[in-house]
Amino acid sequence: MKRKIVKTGQNTLIVSLPSDWIKKNNLEKGQYLEIEENAGVLKIYPTQKTKKTISIDLKDEGYWYINRLLRKIYSAGYDQVEIKYSLPTQIEHIRKSTQFLEGFEVMKSEKNHCVIKNILKSRELDYVELLDNIIWLIHSQLVLFEEYILKDSKKGLREIKGINESVIKLAHLGRRILNLECKQDVVILKDSFLLFTNLLYLSSYLTYASGEILKNDRELEKEEKDLIIETKKLYEDLVFAYRNNDLKG
Repeated sequence: MKRKIVKTGQNTLIVSLPSDWIKKNNLEKGQYLEIEENAGVLKIYPTQKTKKTISIDLKDEGYWYINRLLRKIYSAGYDQVEIKYSLPTQIEHIRKSTQFLEGFEVMKSEKNHCVIKNILKSRELDYVELLDNIIWLIHSQLVLFEEYILKDSKKGLREIKGINESVIKLAHLGRRILNLECKQDVVILKDSFLLFTNLLYLSSYLTYASGEILKNDRELEKEEKDLIIETKKLYEDLVFAYRNNDLKG
C-alpha cells in the first residue's frame, strides 16, 4: 500500500490513513493516535480503549464447564474477569484453565472470589508469526511420530504432549487476536477460526495417539503407520502451498 505525502504550511507533511483501517478501529475526527518509531519504521496504533470487563458467578460447576467458559471469555477479547465461586476446588480449576490462555493471570484471590487480568497488549501480538509457530509445532509432532515409526524409538512420543500444550495456548491466543482485530471482516474471521480449530484437532489427535501407544505399550499396525507417514507428507505439501500463497493448487 502506498500513500502520497502532502505538504501543508512550511514544515508539516501529511499522509492520509486507509479508510478500511479507520472503519475497523472506529476512528473519528479529533481522536488521538499513538505513533512509535523504531529503526526507521513508524507504527501507528489507536489509543488504548477501555478494557473489557465481565463478572461471572459460579455455582457448583466443574472443570469442564469452567475451562470452556474461560476459553470463550478469553477469545472474545475480555481483559478482566471478576469471578465469584462456591467451592474450594473451583479456584484450582480456574488456575488450571488459565495455564492454556496466554496472558490471562489470576492477579487477586480471596475467599470465594478472584480476579483474572490480561497482561498482554494486543499490539505486542503478531497473527502471522503466531500461526507460523503453530504450523511448525505441529510439524515437530509429525516428525517425532515419523521417527518412532522409522527408528522404533518411543523417546520422541513423550515430547508430543508438551508440544500440544503449546499449540493449545497459541490457538486460543490466535482466536483472541482475531476477535480483537478482524471483527469487521466476517469471512476472514470465520475462515481463520476454522483454520485454528483444524490445526488444534490435528495436534490433539497426534497427542491422543502417542498417549495410547505409551500407555498400552502396543505397536501400530502397518496401516496406521502408513497413515501417519501420509499425513506428514500431505501436511508438508499444505505448508509449502501456504508459504507460496498457492493453497488453491
